[in-house]
Amino acid sequence: MLSFRFLILLVAISSCTSGPPPFAVAVDALVSRSVGNQRSYILLPGNDGVTWDDLQFQEFANYLDRALLANKFVAAASPQDAELAIVLSYGMDAPVTTRESYTTAIWGQTGFHRIYVPSHHAGGEHYRNDSCFYFTPIYGVTGYRQGQRSVTTFLQHAMIVAYDPKDLEQSARPAELWRVTMRCESSRGDLRQGFPAMLAASLPYLGANSEQQMELEIYADDPAVRMLKGLPAAE
Repeated sequence: MLSFRFLILLVAISSCTSGPPPFAVAVDALVSRSVGNQRSYILLPGNDGVTWDDLQFQEFANYLDRALLANKFVAAASPQDAELAIVLSYGMDAPVTTRESYTTAIWGQTGFHRIYVPSHHAGGEHYRNDSCFYFTPIYGVTGYRQGQRSVTTFLQHAMIVAYDPKDLEQSARPAELWRVTMRCESSRGDLRQGFPAMLAASLPYLGANSEQQMELEIYADDPAVRMLKGLPAAE
């Protein structure tokens, strides 16, 4: 039978390793010195060949609308009323597979606990001593096993750039008012999972300056991710 201490350790290990890992997100936000207090906007697709009819763009645009609303931006009633033209682009690079070494602990029996149990019986004038020792096993690390495994990583990325709508329409090289770039390295090759995680990590930096590249971790069920998806907060 496994010792109680060993069972507790197994529970602790399983609780640390259960569930998908977080997304590792890098966010870099810049703001022009000439930016004003423009708050109304229209959204535009930035990927080549992508239009408003693209279903994936519509899904990501819904997330971005919620993110902008949380930062007190307002969707313009018409393109003519917009103070900002916000361009959204996104993508995922080809997967990269590498080999990495790992070490696994080997668990087993490492010894015994000796427990002395006295047991005295008296009957009439006779006295018998049935004292004895019980042995319970002790479990722990008995060694380590080295190995190698293949690791496939997907680099997902997105960029949000705000322009003056008139400058965007008239100039071949319109000036950026603010820009947020996001990168995410993940073992999950699904941009529909990665994009809301990247956007949730960038929430504090939409229209702001991050001062440096921010390295963040965020889980798929983070409250900010659920908010962007229009889901209720997890209980």
